[in-house]
Amino acid sequence: MKVLMEVLTRRFKGTTIHERIMTVLTAWTQQGLNSFQMLRAKLRMGE
Repeated sequence: MKVLMEVLTRRFKGTTIHERIMTVLTAWTQQGLNSFQMLRAKLRMGE
């Protein structure tokens, strides 16, 4: 049962992360920004 809960938790977290990324990409596109360039810039900020 513990293993099943760990798998479900990982899947839920993965889905949540995917949804957040897609939301940000959509928002940037709607604002007329280049999603690829914005994503690269945000990832570089974490270096």
